[in-house]
Amino acid sequence: MAPDFRKEMTYKLLAIDIDGTLHTSSREIPHLIPPFLKELEGRGVTVMLCTGRRYRTALPIHESLSLSGPMGLHSGALVINPSTGERLFAQYLEAGAARRACAIMRDSGLQPLVWEDNYPDPPDIIASAEYGGFTKEYLGRHEDFVMCVADPSSFDSPRIAEVGAWSGFDELNSVSETIVKELGDSVRVHIAKDIIGDYGILEVMSPRAGKWNAVQHLARMGGIAREEIVAVGDNYNDIELVGNAGFGVAMGNAVEAVKEVAAHVTSSNDEEGLYNALKKAF
Repeated sequence: MAPDFRKEMTYKLLAIDIDGTLHTSSREIPHLIPPFLKELEGRGVTVMLCTGRRYRTALPIHESLSLSGPMGLHSGALVINPSTGERLFAQYLEAGAARRACAIMRDSGLQPLVWEDNYPDPPDIIASAEYGGFTKEYLGRHEDFVMCVADPSSFDSPRIAEVGAWSGFDELNSVSETIVKELGDSVRVHIAKDIIGDYGILEVMSPRAGKWNAVQHLARMGGIAREEIVAVGDNYNDIELVGNAGFGVAMGNAVEAVKEVAAHVTSSNDEEGLYNALKKAF
């Protein structure tokens, strides 16, 4: 269990997940949130969007809020300052580990993808042309930023943010166990619940990545203590972040594993959950 909430604490850093937290189930931002976040920035609070999304799809959300702080991306593999494009924290997955993880996914019948940090240039995603199901739909929505190769497990780059694949949870758990058994502490592996449909996404990253590691790095840069951090999330990739923050909040729609480590459980993302949590903390 995370530390108990203390109203007298002055919090200096706020880390907010996007999908399932900032966004409602219809992918909208509740109208009370943008002015409240700007008010917090005016009080000197660093507001950090911390998401599993890549930079290209998270940046428009950051800009719509007119925030000035940095962003945590790819579940904490990157922290980027949108004002300058500077990578404040970049933990790329070693190419050999990425290739082997992709090969294990492929040999298990999954359809591996590689996400590369190239912004503003394409590609963002490296994939095979032989994809079906949701993966094909996903690639179709981002086709301008996809590069197709014969086999993603042969792709080599020094800027791989993560590799992953979508499938049902049972299958992903089995593949995850195989990857961990073979690659050990050379990778960080987790499975997140996708916001659409009853399936998950397996994410394989550098062992030095992770939302909490990214937030800690930013906090150290600003001389901010762990106790001065508020974090709000809903998914499996938020467990470490919510559990370690000074005031960790689980959304009402969060998976049980996040609620178990949270200091506070707010209402759902369709019931002003984020706003209610922020009013409690600030």
